[in-house]
Amino acid sequence: MNRTIDRCAMEYRYKISRINTAERWIFIRSNDELELEVPDSFYKLLEIISGRLGGNIVEVGDMQYKIENDECDYVYQWDGLFGITIIYPAEMSSDQAVAILRKYIEDLKEGD
Repeated sequence: MNRTIDRCAMEYRYKISRINTAERWIFIRSNDELELEVPDSFYKLLEIISGRLGGNIVEVGDMQYKIENDECDYVYQWDGLFGITIIYPAEMSSDQAVAILRKYIEDLKEGD
């Protein structure tokens, strides 16, 4: 089967892999073996979360996005070195940010 078709049909699974409290970054990995080369799993995550929050995706920088109605005011970022990265606001503790992201990810496991 064609690789492109396989990728389109792929069901992504996400997990928090690392937290950098100094930079306020939360790193998320998916089961996509090409996630550092092609941002498909990142775009899918944005699409699902924006749908659940009922907000549009807004570009705020180079491969950086926010979602309208996101009370957490996360910046969703992707690049070829780090993959999927969520930047949380300074007013939020890392524990709060991780707990909310874990909830988002757990909700994804229950079905998009």
